[in-house]
Amino acid sequence: MPRLVVVAETETEVRRILECCARLHTPVTFRAAGTSLSGQAVTDSVLVMLGDGWRGIEVTADAKTISLQPGVIGAAVNRRLAPFRRKIGPDPASIDTAMIGGIAANNASGMCCGTAQNSYYTLAGMRVVLADGTVLDTRDAASRAAFAAQRPDLAQGLADLARATREDDTLAGRIRHKFRMKNTTGYSLKALVDDADPVDMLAHLMIGSEGTLGFISEITYLTVEEHAHKASSLILFDHLDEACRAVSALKPTPVAAVELLDRASVPQCGRFGRVGGEVQRSGKRCSTRRGCSIRGSSSTPTRKLPTTRCCRACRSRRSPARWPCTRCAASPRWAARPS
Repeated sequence: MPRLVVVAETETEVRRILECCARLHTPVTFRAAGTSLSGQAVTDSVLVMLGDGWRGIEVTADAKTISLQPGVIGAAVNRRLAPFRRKIGPDPASIDTAMIGGIAANNASGMCCGTAQNSYYTLAGMRVVLADGTVLDTRDAASRAAFAAQRPDLAQGLADLARATREDDTLAGRIRHKFRMKNTTGYSLKALVDDADPVDMLAHLMIGSEGTLGFISEITYLTVEEHAHKASSLILFDHLDEACRAVSALKPTPVAAVELLDRASVPQCGRFGRVGGEVQRSGKRCSTRRGCSIRGSSSTPTRKLPTTRCCRACRSRRSPARWPCTRCAASPRWAARPS
């Protein structure tokens, strides 16, 4: 339980809170919508919650960039961008309730944006309040110059850390390798090998820092295209290694996401939606091959996949634990026992 809960309505209030807590050596935790399941908003000290005054949205004329305050709901941003056929890159499952402050601070990305369209790679700039109350707007040249004058220790420290990282070929290579794949654990250390300017390093380190480095009072995103036509496909494989090879083969194609489902998990999809229902009716009693669920931007309609019935031996069994027989398990198609 927090010892104190403070509702902050303005950036000035956040600055005062941070200055006071820094002076008293008291930890501070920020909370936006609180949708994360990882406990980032749990504290036994001071909890700062966003009030209703953090919902500013500013879209450029071509909608290629959008500036947002941290209290804006992610889905509301995409609704604002929809007339331009644009959206923000991050696409967490909780986007209907998650706020931009949490999406950026946690680098919440979801399945479809992968590593190319998350907050780190679509960041155009931000305004941040540091732990001592210093305000830095990375989009403003005067603010960047003032930061270098007011906090030379921090600027030089970041520059030295980045130089040491880049000079260590093993460490730099390991960082680049780790962030080639989806990686939101810990700080965004890739900033140390990506950026030359300490201000840009700090901005990218803020992404995924979970509020430990400062408070994001505004962020500007590069928006991405929202495709007018989308389609999903279900591909069945006999073996898991074949499905994994297909994932690699699909990587250079315009596929937004690939998800692997094994035989045990596919029937559970029947609880969700029409497609899941078809899956359940096809495989609820017998073998379901490992599948690869693909979402992309193609407008080509999906084709209904063939199915086969179980053999007589399978249909005669009453214990699901004994399904399927060897013959059905070896079938390249779904073996669907009639209900």
